[in-house]
Amino acid sequence: MTSKRDLGPPLALAGLAVVVVAVIAGFIAVGGPGDARDQRLDAMTTGRIMNIASAANCAFTLDGAAPANTAAVRSAIERAGQRSPDGGVCDIYGSLPLNNQVEYSRLANDRIRVCSEFRRPYEPEAARETSYPNPRGNRFPELDAPRPAGHHCYDIQLVKPLPIPLN
Repeated sequence: MTSKRDLGPPLALAGLAVVVVAVIAGFIAVGGPGDARDQRLDAMTTGRIMNIASAANCAFTLDGAAPANTAAVRSAIERAGQRSPDGGVCDIYGSLPLNNQVEYSRLANDRIRVCSEFRRPYEPEAARETSYPNPRGNRFPELDAPRPAGHHCYDIQLVKPLPIPLN
């Protein structure tokens, strides 16, 4: 009599090999947990920069000149009660950073420079394929420009909002 072969262990090993190859391919395609963390931290940094630019733009709308430093940005926002001259609320989605993660300086009456450290480079085309850092089509197009990893500065043009016509 012939004995039947037990294919269970070889099939289990083959299945395990397929799973291992799939996991490795996934890490190669999208990066590992460290990449996801770096993307999330860079998105938070971009959010801080956008918040500072929005606050500076609000102060520019109120005073007609870019604030000289973050203390002047805070002062203008507090003085205005976060209201712009046209009665609209300034687009400030959180508090200004209290630490030194973001550097701010005024370049001209209508231009500011905001700098910070980034963990990963940013390419707008790659960001459309993934969710990092979520291209916003925002009012500061400078933030959607490519940038390298490491220290990077954005020169941002401040713009007064157009008045809303009354019907």
